[in-house]
Amino acid sequence: MYLPKLGPHLPRRGNGLSRWLGRMLMRLCRWHVEGEIDQSAKLLLVMAPHTSWWDFTMNFGVLLAMGLRASWFIASKYTGGFIGGMLRVMGAVPVERSVHSDMVGQMTGRFAAADRFVLAIFPEGTRKPVAVWKSGFWHIAKQAGVPVQLVAVDYARRATVFGPVIDLSDDKEQDIRRMRAYFHPAMAKRPGNALYDAPATTPAGVSADSGFPG
Repeated sequence: MYLPKLGPHLPRRGNGLSRWLGRMLMRLCRWHVEGEIDQSAKLLLVMAPHTSWWDFTMNFGVLLAMGLRASWFIASKYTGGFIGGMLRVMGAVPVERSVHSDMVGQMTGRFAAADRFVLAIFPEGTRKPVAVWKSGFWHIAKQAGVPVQLVAVDYARRATVFGPVIDLSDDKEQDIRRMRAYFHPAMAKRPGNALYDAPATTPAGVSADSGFPG
């Protein structure tokens, strides 16, 4: 099984057992990884499309298998009890959606305080159809001065695909349009919920039917 190599600067988590569990989860789901992760010590991963809970499951297995220590946002209602505690240990950052909080400032501060820090974000912020990404990730990356790497959750290829690294400009809207152009509905678990422009052509042999339950 191919897994991207983690260089000496990337933060690591886990041991042989956790990496084995991640590989087993990927094999059970017939999932794989393509591409290379950027080797920067501080990195923001933009993951899309996000239309199903399977998106989290697949990429959690990938993070475990790689041994990468990454943080991600999750609704606070899922972080209670034993399971919630385990999620927080594994990097979950609880977000209370009904309360305004300065997550940009908090995450920028965490980047500044850490020697190594990776943050993974689904910019849709929901599994429902949305035509506009939440822009907090752009402000976090811009203020923290960290690279942004696009990561496709591609059910057509049954793969997590580490894609291009984007250099941010001072034009937020233009940057986000460039990023969104990398993704398309056929990648999604539920293509009807992925409001992206479809590519001009569909590669031969690629099907939007992922074979996963809803």
